[in-house]
Amino acid sequence: MAPNSATGLKIVVTEVSTDANKNATVTWSQAYNGGTAYTAGASWTLPTGLAMASSSYVLVQTSYVYSPTIGAAYVPSITMSNKIYMLPRQSTT
Repeated sequence: MAPNSATGLKIVVTEVSTDANKNATVTWSQAYNGGTAYTAGASWTLPTGLAMASSSYVLVQTSYVYSPTIGAAYVPSITMSNKIYMLPRQSTT
């Protein structure tokens, strides 16, 4: 984040699992710096084409309010956000 402060960076990391019928639910969720975690066991809708039966996904969501240091009186703050679904490493341990 340098040279900007990470103070306003909100992060939520969530594991979403599917059953044999591709029904997705939140397994666990952890928030950082003011983000809002999801409730374990809550139903979840995965993006079209992503759901596989009996699988797990890690969802990372970020949000950051950027306030320009030059021209801040004329340019409003900008909220930048993103999310990505990833498959966890396959392992037997």
